[in-house]
Amino acid sequence: SVSQAVANFSEAAQQLMAAVCAGKRIQPGERVCLKGLEVRAQMNKQFGTAVKWNAALERWCVRLDDGRAVALKPENIEPCSFSCAVDFDTNTAPTEDLGIPAGSSDQSLLS
Repeated sequence: SVSQAVANFSEAAQQLMAAVCAGKRIQPGERVCLKGLEVRAQMNKQFGTAVKWNAALERWCVRLDDGRAVALKPENIEPCSFSCAVDFDTNTAPTEDLGIPAGSSDQSLLS
């Protein structure tokens, strides 16, 4: 029926808007904390920097403080402006650009 089709369309539109909004609440360069990961639960509570939104994967590309690059669903990261990446060898916060070194094995993830 027409009313059922309208209800289905409305529900689909709401789900799409929720997904779009979830991906948009974090900005590139923003500090994030990982949460809710089940398979790689050891990564929960780690900090990183959101590099960019990958629309094709529907994931945020995140550079973790240990240097690894990961792609995460929006629900698995949350903003955490209180954190700062620190180089423990020099006790300083890095100021370099978030670019990925040319020889990095995870270059394709962030491009």
